[in-house]
Amino acid sequence: ISKNQDGFIAENKALTVCGYGMSPARAFENVREKIAHFRKYYTSLPKEKVTGEASRLKKLFKQIPTHGIKYKLFKNSKKEV
Repeated sequence: ISKNQDGFIAENKALTVCGYGMSPARAFENVREKIAHFRKYYTSLPKEKVTGEASRLKKLFKQIPTHGIKYKLFKNSKKEV
């Protein structure tokens, strides 16, 4: 999470997802919401419909658990979801 003049930015570079907020907690929540959205999107695409970067992202998003399992979104984050 980093701070700029407009607020805070939370980023997951591997998934190419950023979240924004006026506090670190809101930025983290925003990126978490986006990851959930894109996970649903990419994992629903048929394998034959994705190539290149979309194929890479589909594989990564499939590794993210959906419910009941705690995981860290950020390498150095203490917060689990």
